[in-house]
Amino acid sequence: MNLLEVKKTENVNYSLCCAYGKVELPELNNAPPSYENLYRSGDSKSKHFMKNIRRCNSMFSFTSMGGKIDSSINRGNAPYTFRLSGQNYHSIGSLLPEHGSKPKFSQLYIYDTDNEIENRQTCLGGENQQSTSNSSVVDNDIIQDLKLMLDSNNVLVQSYRILRDCFHENPHVDIKLRIIGRREQD
Repeated sequence: MNLLEVKKTENVNYSLCCAYGKVELPELNNAPPSYENLYRSGDSKSKHFMKNIRRCNSMFSFTSMGGKIDSSINRGNAPYTFRLSGQNYHSIGSLLPEHGSKPKFSQLYIYDTDNEIENRQTCLGGENQQSTSNSSVVDNDIIQDLKLMLDSNNVLVQSYRILRDCFHENPHVDIKLRIIGRREQD
């Protein structure tokens, strides 16, 4: 049954975000086996990954999120919460860190990649953090596995790696990366 048939048979309300039911999403590809194993195997490595999945996600993010954040709703002992007012945005910043600064976000894919695992730990306060929690540091093998998986399967990561190579070959040349997505009905 296609989407239009479903639309006729179900009492579903479509809106502008899906062009009133005209947008058809493609089938999802299967996850790479290394990621599938981390996500589902249940072994100690998988459990460590699942316990630290948010940290892993943050380690490999390209941008930081911004907006007008209202933290005044944090009262008592509840989990940390924040409210965004107005429009939120993603900030990508410079492709290279300022002199003397550690790389963060998308810079981690380009700058000082010989020390990328350590830099990813450091960007979240991992290896230098004084904490007794076992989840304060993500296992380096997991970070390496995720790095290799993204290098092999993620087009955006591959674009950043090409840019890294350009910087190494021509360190004094200004290089810009433009990411232009296809604007279709998506």
